[in-house]
Amino acid sequence: MRKFAYAVAWLAVLSTAHAQTFEPAPSYDVLVTFSDGGSQVGTATIKPLSDTSYEFEWHMLGYVIKGFGVRSNDILAASYTWDSAPGVIIYKINGTTLEGVFAQKGVATGTERLTPKK
Repeated sequence: MRKFAYAVAWLAVLSTAHAQTFEPAPSYDVLVTFSDGGSQVGTATIKPLSDTSYEFEWHMLGYVIKGFGVRSNDILAASYTWDSAPGVIIYKINGTTLEGVFAQKGVATGTERLTPKK
């Protein structure tokens, strides 16, 4: 039984070690859709810090929002603070587009789409 557990753990390490790398676009167009039906647009950049960690910067409504994220396979998650309220977003990497869901404490929830700028 112990050998089986070690084998499963080793396979998990190997599958993570060989995960495809994510190369962010130079910049993204952002479309936010709030759960109440409202929406807004902006831009974003994602800067790699390592193979799995990233620095985010969103430009929305005249604000600059900075965040930090981590990737595991095709999932990219980031935390941020906007107007003193913490938030988190989880993206699914879909080719060159990122499809996300977010929640910001006491402010809003919704979805976000990042599409590479042309």
